[in-house]
Amino acid sequence: LEILYQNAVAGAAHNAEQRFPPPNIHPGTRVQILEILRNWINISGTSPIYWLSGAAGIGKSAVAQTIAEEFANSHLAASFFFSRSDPTRNDLKRFFTTIALQLVTSHILGPLLSEFVDLIIRNNRNIIHASLEQQFRELIVKPCNQLNAEQWKNFPPLIVIDGLDECIDIASQERLLTIIREAQSSLMLPFKFLICSRPEPRI
Repeated sequence: LEILYQNAVAGAAHNAEQRFPPPNIHPGTRVQILEILRNWINISGTSPIYWLSGAAGIGKSAVAQTIAEEFANSHLAASFFFSRSDPTRNDLKRFFTTIALQLVTSHILGPLLSEFVDLIIRNNRNIIHASLEQQFRELIVKPCNQLNAEQWKNFPPLIVIDGLDECIDIASQERLLTIIREAQSSLMLPFKFLICSRPEPRI
């Protein structure tokens, strides 16, 4: 799995030192949206995608951070916090390798997925240079589809994506959303995606 470590963005995770101190919600604020998100995460059968939008400075990143921290030891599978000012976090080049690394190093998912991901990489080391669509299929979909019904029961479903509008390539924003929508519509994965961004026309 060393190749994943070399091609992932450590600073993109919710608990990354690079983002310290992360944005936080002031006590007693954003209560309603936090409760809505908790219910969305905890209740099965809800929409697989929740889009939290709003103008700059209203606290979207703080909400995303709070949710990621709150569910870190239960429902959170992975997180990616984009930043326009950080060249390692302002495009999609290492998005799926980063998500894959977080999955295989998760205390819940690691024991289930690491063997499958490692085998895929050993068989095709160039996968990290493949298209985003192929990276998604090979590094995330295929390993997850190896799990049995019993393993799915305890599968943490939440992936937090914050600041999608800070991905500087607008076409890439649309591309990522297309990949996520197609995966959900075809029932390939049980993930729930919390996507936070400004209300840009193409998102």
